[in-house]
Amino acid sequence: MRKAVRVLVLILVVFAMLFVVLLVRLMKEPVLIGEMLVNDCGEPKGGFEWVGLYNITIRRGVMELRFTSGLGDPLKTHKYICGVSRISQGRFIVLWILGGGHRFVVVNLTYYDVDPVWGLRNVYVAYYVDPTIFDGFRDHYYVELRILRVIERTIF
Repeated sequence: MRKAVRVLVLILVVFAMLFVVLLVRLMKEPVLIGEMLVNDCGEPKGGFEWVGLYNITIRRGVMELRFTSGLGDPLKTHKYICGVSRISQGRFIVLWILGGGHRFVVVNLTYYDVDPVWGLRNVYVAYYVDPTIFDGFRDHYYVELRILRVIERTIF
């Protein structure tokens, strides 16, 4: 009987420790602010019939997209499960996104002092992101993610 109680207490302690580790990780997870440029021509610049710009906020495991300008919003879903795998300040950011059809996609954003396509300064960019992970975009769309700010969060 004592042995069973000890095992039960040990299991409860392990679960409590795992819960605390997960909670601390979530509290320290950064908030990423940026934008997503999308068009239907398949290239950053070129002849397109549709173009749109979305604000991006990534926090607490969710990427929220808010349509800000363009010729209508084809997206059906504006929230995606998303996590930050790694941030190397001034070098790169690695994200994972759970997209449409429950596809898991890794997105690598590279840091640029000056973005070679648009001339934006101090920005992390991922060119040619798979458009089909976003419910409503077609496979020939061009999708570009830009992270403009990384806000380190700490609750304590």
